[in-house]
Amino acid sequence: MPFVLGVLFLSIVGIPLAFFASYSFIFLLWVGLVHGAFVIGTWGLSVFDYDHRWSGLAVGLAVVSLANRLPYMEFLLVVIALFGVGAFIQALYKWRFTDDDSGDKQGSIPYPAVQELEARR
Repeated sequence: MPFVLGVLFLSIVGIPLAFFASYSFIFLLWVGLVHGAFVIGTWGLSVFDYDHRWSGLAVGLAVVSLANRLPYMEFLLVVIALFGVGAFIQALYKWRFTDDDSGDKQGSIPYPAVQELEARR
C-alpha cells in the first residue's frame, strides 16, 4: 500500500486520491489495532469467565500499550492490527449478511468475540 500511494503522488490527478487513500489506510490500521486489542482483551477476560465489554477493551488496550513499550515488538503490533482488521471486516460482513427469521438486525452484535460470550449467557 505505501508503494502504491507513492506512485499515486507522482501524478497530478493522483495527489488528492493518494491523500484520501493514505488517511483511509491509517484509519483502517487504527481501527484494526483497537479492534484487535478489543478481541484480545475479550478473549483474555473470557479465560476468567468475565464478560464485560468495556473491561475487555481496557485490558486489550493495556496489553497493546505494554507490548508497544517492549523493544522489538513492532511485529506483534502489526500482527494485532492485521488480526483486528480481519476480525472487523468479518464482523461487518456477518452483521450485514445475517439471515434472521424476524428480519430484525438491531439486536445482533457485530463482534464475533462478544457473540461467543453472549451465547454462554
